[in-house]
Amino acid sequence: MASGAAAAVGGVPMSLANGISVTSLSDNPQYPCVLLQMPRLSILLDCALDSTTALNFLPLNLIPKAKLVGSVWHGATQKTAEGPPKVLHSVRSLDGRVLLHEPLEYRLPRFELVDVASIDIVLISSFHSILALPYLTERTAFAGVIYATEPTRHFGLQLMEAMVAADSEAPRRPSRHGWKVPDVLAVLPGRTLDASLWQHLYTAEEAAAAIHRTTAVSYNEKRVEMGCVTITAHPSGYGIGASNWVLQTPEQRVVYVAASSNSSDRHPAALNIEPLLNADVCVMAGLTPVPNAIPDQMVNEMLSRVIKAVADGGTALLPVHPTGVVLDLIELVITRLAEAQLTTVPVFFVSPSAKASLSYADICGEWLCENKTERVFMPEYPFLHSEYISTKILQIFPGLTPDFTKAYREPCVIFADQPDLRSGPAAQLLTMISGRPESCCVLTCPDYNIDAVVAPYSRSKIRFAACPIDPALRPSEVRRLVTKLSPKTLVVHSGPDGAPLVPYKGGVVVDMAMGVRHMLRTVEFERAVINEPLARTLVPVQVDHGTSAVGITACLRHHDYKFQLGVSGVSRAKKRRVLLGSLQTHRVVQALAQRGFRDVVVEQHESTDVVRLVSFDASIVLGHNRTDIVVKDNETLRQALRDSIVSLLTEL
Repeated sequence: MASGAAAAVGGVPMSLANGISVTSLSDNPQYPCVLLQMPRLSILLDCALDSTTALNFLPLNLIPKAKLVGSVWHGATQKTAEGPPKVLHSVRSLDGRVLLHEPLEYRLPRFELVDVASIDIVLISSFHSILALPYLTERTAFAGVIYATEPTRHFGLQLMEAMVAADSEAPRRPSRHGWKVPDVLAVLPGRTLDASLWQHLYTAEEAAAAIHRTTAVSYNEKRVEMGCVTITAHPSGYGIGASNWVLQTPEQRVVYVAASSNSSDRHPAALNIEPLLNADVCVMAGLTPVPNAIPDQMVNEMLSRVIKAVADGGTALLPVHPTGVVLDLIELVITRLAEAQLTTVPVFFVSPSAKASLSYADICGEWLCENKTERVFMPEYPFLHSEYISTKILQIFPGLTPDFTKAYREPCVIFADQPDLRSGPAAQLLTMISGRPESCCVLTCPDYNIDAVVAPYSRSKIRFAACPIDPALRPSEVRRLVTKLSPKTLVVHSGPDGAPLVPYKGGVVVDMAMGVRHMLRTVEFERAVINEPLARTLVPVQVDHGTSAVGITACLRHHDYKFQLGVSGVSRAKKRRVLLGSLQTHRVVQALAQRGFRDVVVEQHESTDVVRLVSFDASIVLGHNRTDIVVKDNETLRQALRDSIVSLLTEL
């Protein structure tokens, strides 16, 4: 039951104040996973998998003659309660670096920090930020809905399948004696403090089940959840189907800006910032890990390395993901080969997902930039790779199959799967050509440190080059973008120095530290509507010059998080008396004088006026939000003063 002025202005006081809060489940802005809690709704923003942990492991031995296992590290022992220490044979030393001869493990979002069962929605921004989803959907109590664009679902599944295929080609059995002991963790090359939480990769069945649970959305399509939050995806420019998200309630607007790109010469639909402007809260993640690597410079360096390798008669190996930037790189490499008069040099794309990735990209017209969309309506294929495949300039193979072995010849260019070089075709090929100094391996993936990636291949004779190509916004571009967006509150990770990765002076900046819940905004009222039967009974009363009000005694109905005020069944005898009006000090003095109280003194304070009745040792305190009558043991006097005040108000 609700009554009084609060309902008349459309607000229903809540028993407990609700608000907007964020909790990061990842300590790396490169692999975002953020829990956004709004009134009545919990939303997980992205579900990325940190694959840099793979760099603590030796490559899977896919080539029988490869000698990449090293020797047992001299400190690889585990103390036991009884008997001598046990030797950890899987902890290996290879050219002075300690690595693990164990099944690969990965760093998940810290789902254990929150109540997973209470998460209502998951929003996925791109195919790179979906790779931890099977751990959430198949191994926890999560029962919510998942939204992603159709290309994100499709390419995400392809990336998962490629990882699973690479991981299962040469399976390793975990050692009998665990390697996660302090002495070993201290000498591994990567961050290992949380190694006890790392997990082996999911199965192909779990990956398929996770993607099956997702719901596809289009750009600008509005989805209303719980009757109170409208969710919309908008193009981020980062990849095909990559999205930024807008969450709108009647009172608040929250935007999630994930990895975004404003490059005008790439294939995805262009970044759209208009829907992101002037938000109450902006959560920003997916920032580039290589802020000093200018994409155009890195592309030119990569092309120079490729041309030199093939001109010298060798192989140019480019370890890549089977989708994303590779769609641009294929066209750039083949175009540069033609300019260098090397049109007879074959180009191979080796990945179990290569064919599906290229084929699907050709039917994504609505998700592409204007130039490629126009080609669809000509009609032509939006990408040139279809022409390259038909003319056999580009040849696709699922792996190092007999057909690939037959087609392979040098010089050549090879795009191959799994850029961490710990599994998959790229690791196999690198081992195969490692003795050829005329060849090169160009690392274009920005996720990994080149020294850690190539550490197991220190005896290789081929040339390595780091040309990290990340289309995500540069730091200067991010700063300009945030200034344009002008949010009231910006939530972003901090850098190693503790300062926000994105400086911003236009509002509040909140550090998105992992596991820390930050309350951003509070909401103490809910919006309610008055239904028509109740509205017909209401008669406004003028309470002040130019101001009218109406008292309401109503029944509050709550359904699907929508509030409605309707006709109440309470009798008039039980209705509370409602008085409205403004109490001006001079009018209170006049009302007292009319009742014979003339011996008064007015004291003005910062936020109150005090009307003192000198003869009676009583006073009336007039504040902004309340009025108090102060009387000592004189009920008759108190009622007289009360009547004086009530005479200045209007009863509804």
